[in-house]
Amino acid sequence: MVFTQRMVTVIPSHTAPHFRMWTRHSTLQEGEPVNLPLQPNPDFTMRACKRAPTVRVDQRSDGFFGVGVLTDVTNAF
Repeated sequence: MVFTQRMVTVIPSHTAPHFRMWTRHSTLQEGEPVNLPLQPNPDFTMRACKRAPTVRVDQRSDGFFGVGVLTDVTNAF
């Protein structure tokens, strides 16, 4: 699934020491968003890029979900 900025917001963590970022996903239930914690890998934090307003969510074969923040790396190349 791919979510655009209309359905998801990526925000930095202000109080949770174990996660650097969170995604806040809108749902069909007004006032009941789903918040997913993100721990960026070293490649994400070191990459010279601009974060795109898009998030990709995939269900892995083990049943867990993976969340990817898409980035624009045009200037890096």
